[in-house]
Amino acid sequence: MLFEDNFSRTELGPKWDVHPNSFRIENGVLLAGQRPDAGHGAVSQTFLDFKNIILQFSFSLDGAAGFNVVIDDRKYRGSHAGHICRVTVRRNQISLQDDKTGAMRNDLFKKLRDPQQRAVAKRALVGKSKTVQGRIEPGKWYRMTIALVGEKMQVMLDGKPLAALESAGIGHSTKTDFGFTIIGRAVRFDNIAAWSVVAR
Repeated sequence: MLFEDNFSRTELGPKWDVHPNSFRIENGVLLAGQRPDAGHGAVSQTFLDFKNIILQFSFSLDGAAGFNVVIDDRKYRGSHAGHICRVTVRRNQISLQDDKTGAMRNDLFKKLRDPQQRAVAKRALVGKSKTVQGRIEPGKWYRMTIALVGEKMQVMLDGKPLAALESAGIGHSTKTDFGFTIIGRAVRFDNIAAWSVVAR
């Protein structure tokens, strides 16, 4: 086991690096939400060193449009902010994305923001993400499992396989942190756990 937190305390403490006033413990769960004046989703990070990982957590959308589970390498300079891969949860869909060789790769990140180069950049993103449809009911608790092993990412929801993505960037060998980015208000998280995995 690499990490475990069930929020059975009153203060977040050193386990979490978070945006000010965006994350707090309330009634034994982590309550997270974007501040209206922030100009960016509310961001949390937990610093660990790993390559392959199984990450589990419970969540409930309570007003937020959704959230990202982001895996980074703080030392990697080939992608925007060192982003390696992510899972994005919205009310009607869940997406898996290779950030390192996909939309966060430095050259593609710039081209996607240039109207004259956006079409070319989008063609380069084929195969770098996968989206599945499904309804996430507000206020309902769900249990998500994300497994990163080699170049493959697999996601399960309430113990049932949901989606998988295989892409080169996912296999990045030096991941340094995971965290949540919240869009809107609010999301509740609980019973977060992570294990290292030895690929065979």
